Amino acid sequence: MINLSDQMMYRLGNLNEEYRRVSYQMSSGKILERGSDDSVVFSKELHISDRIRVYEGLKTQIEKTTAYNNVSDISINQIKTNLEDTKMEMLKSLNAGMDMSDKKSVATALEGLRDNMYMLLNETVDGEYLFSGSDTTIQPFKKADNFDVIGDPDYGKITYEGDGILRQISVAPNNYRDRGVTGFDIMFYTTDSAITGNSLTFNSDDRIVDGSGLEWKVVGANLVQYDINGDATTNTIPVTDNGDGTYTTDPIPQSGTLLEAKRNFFDDMNVVISALKGYNTDGSSITDASVQDEIVRTKLDTIKGAYDAANVAHAKLGARNNIFNNALDNVKTQLTHFNILYQDTAGADLAKVAMESKALEMTYSALYTTISKMNDLSLIKFVQ
Repeated sequence: MINLSDQMMYRLGNLNEEYRRVSYQMSSGKILERGSDDSVVFSKELHISDRIRVYEGLKTQIEKTTAYNNVSDISINQIKTNLEDTKMEMLKSLNAGMDMSDKKSVATALEGLRDNMYMLLNETVDGEYLFSGSDTTIQPFKKADNFDVIGDPDYGKITYEGDGILRQISVAPNNYRDRGVTGFDIMFYTTDSAITGNSLTFNSDDRIVDGSGLEWKVVGANLVQYDINGDATTNTIPVTDNGDGTYTTDPIPQSGTLLEAKRNFFDDMNVVISALKGYNTDGSSITDASVQDEIVRTKLDTIKGAYDAANVAHAKLGARNNIFNNALDNVKTQLTHFNILYQDTAGADLAKVAMESKALEMTYSALYTTISKMNDLSLIKFVQ
């Protein structure tokens, strides 16, 4: 009787262990609870799980980048519209019959367009500035402290605080692509460019950027390259001060180097707005309408360069956006593949588990019936 009871308890223990396994598989959908259950399957499960985590991370990152790029696209499109409106307002100011007060009204309209572009260029997504370059925590465009003080050297001054280096985002394991465009791409137009063996001419307000996005600055008698951290490098090119506010470099010695002199269109707008208000940028008065008109005509040539620069930036952004859109489709496909593979490798067969659960239920019922009958046995009943 004791031996029979031990056997019953042993069988009941086995059933309980099997029930725990089945319950775990049904609740988790996983075939293994512990790696020791099957080391080969567990090893495959770990590898596939790692791939799933990698592609889920890529998917999240690319989706965020896609949203970032979409806002950039909308902002540049609006900036281009503002540039077109700027040109129309400048042409309006040249109409015959426009007196000084009319020109001031045009200046006010231009200020509104300038402020719109300033706002768009400082747009953010999730706390990141869209057009600041490598450091998205830096506000790309800033107004000078004395921005509104007529006659101050910083009157109407808006400077670019970012750089020309794009952030790279992973589109696949160990595969990175440039994201977005910089303030240099959108609001600066190229006044001169030079490659190895040629000279570059630029004025003192131009920003010099090479093909890698690094900036060069005049220091003494040299044009010096600065790295991404703002530190001077050993790359220098002798430069000549032409005495008229312009500089000319010696022929560029570095092989494969491209230098571009870029001019901030906000500076041109500032000249026009000041003139239409009746002031030179130094605060001196302009009383002759013909002088105002000449200043506006001169700057009309530059707005085409500014619009072309924004248009090229928009095209570059579109091409980069397309890369991320394709990458997102590919990552989703890979993620689906690995999820299916994970289910085939480590996932429990729920139909089979359901059948095992039903079989366990019937076995439990039979075992407990047997135990009940055993408990009901007695010597008296046996004799009878």
